[in-house]
Amino acid sequence: MDISTTGKDMGLEIARLRQRKEMSQDKLAEKSGVSKSQIHRIECGRVKNIGISTLSKLATALEVLPEDIMKDGGGEGCH
Repeated sequence: MDISTTGKDMGLEIARLRQRKEMSQDKLAEKSGVSKSQIHRIECGRVKNIGISTLSKLATALEVLPEDIMKDGGGEGCH
């Protein structure tokens, strides 16, 4: 899968998984070591190329596999 073409979808999926776990962006940042501002940009689809390292950190913090994030999240994202 070409990660660069699915950045927005992955961001939406990260937001969905985070919300399902009733986790704030602050808490996800704390658990993952990824900054809150970067998480916000990812979730809003403003990051087109999510690095493997960042993806792995977020997946670990969300207790999912990176592949679970790489599926289509659907939805509209941030405004």
